[in-house]
Amino acid sequence: MGQHFISIDWGTTQFRMFLVNANNTRIILRHSSADGIKSVHQARKETNDDQEHFFLRHLASQINLWTADLEGDEPILISGMASSTIGMRSLPYAKLPFSCNGEGLYIERINQSQISHPLFLLSGVRAESDVMRGEETQLIGITKDLDLTELTVVLPGTHSKHIFINEGMVVQFKTYMTGEVFEVLSKHTILNESLLKGDLNDHVIPSFLDGVVQSLQKGFLNELFKLRAKDLFGQKSKTENYFFLSGILIGQELNNLLAGRQKEIKIGATGDLASLYLLAARQLNLSASIVTEDVMNQAVVTGHQKLIRKIIDY
Repeated sequence: MGQHFISIDWGTTQFRMFLVNANNTRIILRHSSADGIKSVHQARKETNDDQEHFFLRHLASQINLWTADLEGDEPILISGMASSTIGMRSLPYAKLPFSCNGEGLYIERINQSQISHPLFLLSGVRAESDVMRGEETQLIGITKDLDLTELTVVLPGTHSKHIFINEGMVVQFKTYMTGEVFEVLSKHTILNESLLKGDLNDHVIPSFLDGVVQSLQKGFLNELFKLRAKDLFGQKSKTENYFFLSGILIGQELNNLLAGRQKEIKIGATGDLASLYLLAARQLNLSASIVTEDVMNQAVVTGHQKLIRKIIDY
C-alpha cells in the first residue's frame, strides 16, 4: 500500500475527486465534473443495469483518467450522496452523538471487481427528524484544530446546517432550506422581476442588514411582497431588493440561534456567502467568526484523511 489515497466527494450535482498524500493531505491531482449522483442515477434509469454496478462502472471511468499516475492500490473513500437510495449503495445512517474525530460514523467496504482499489463508502448521519450526507466529513476537517468544548458550526448552502458540538461530540444538528427558498423566491415567483443579482458592496449592505432586522419582526410574508411594491414605486433598486431578500432569509435562519446563546459560532463558507452570514450574525449580536478559506478548501480531504487512517494502516 502506497502513501496516497483517493478522496471523493460525490454530491447531488457535482463529482469531485482528489489524489491525496495521506501523510500531509497535500492534493496531488484533482478532477471535478457535473456527474453528480442525480444525473448518474437518471442515466441508470434509462437502462436495465443494476444500480450499484452502473455507478461502479461510472466511477471506474473517472479513476481511469488517472491510470498513468496511480499505483492501482490506493484506497478510495467516498462521501456524500453516493450512500443514498439514489446512489451507489444505500447505507444505514449513523446516529447521534458522534465524535468530531469520526468515531461513530458508518463506513462500509464495497467488495467489487470493476476497480482494483480498495473502495469504502461513508454513510450520513441522522437525528430524530433530520439527516445529513457529506457535511459530517466536512465537519471533521473544519474542526480539526478548534476548541470543541462548546461550539456551533454553521454550514451555509442550499440546505444550511447548524451543527451543535459539546465536549468534542456532535450532539444535535438542524437543517434550514435557506438557499433553496431563496432560489425559488428569486426565480419562480412574481419577485423575479423586482430582483437583480449584484456585487456585495457598501451600497447594498444597508439593504441586507435591513432584511436581517425585519426577519425579527412579524409579517414575513408581507415583507416579501413589499419588495415588489418598492420596485414599482422606485423606492429601492432591484439589486437592493435582492440583498434585502437575502438578509431576511439568512436572518430567519440565524434567529434560531438567539435562544441558545451559543458560546462560539463558526461559519463554514467562503466568499460573499461567508461575508453575508457574518454580517447577519453580528447584526443579531451573535458571537461568530469565519472558518479560514484554506481550511474550508481542504475540509473534505482533511476529513477523509482522518477517516482513512482508521481503516488503512499507513
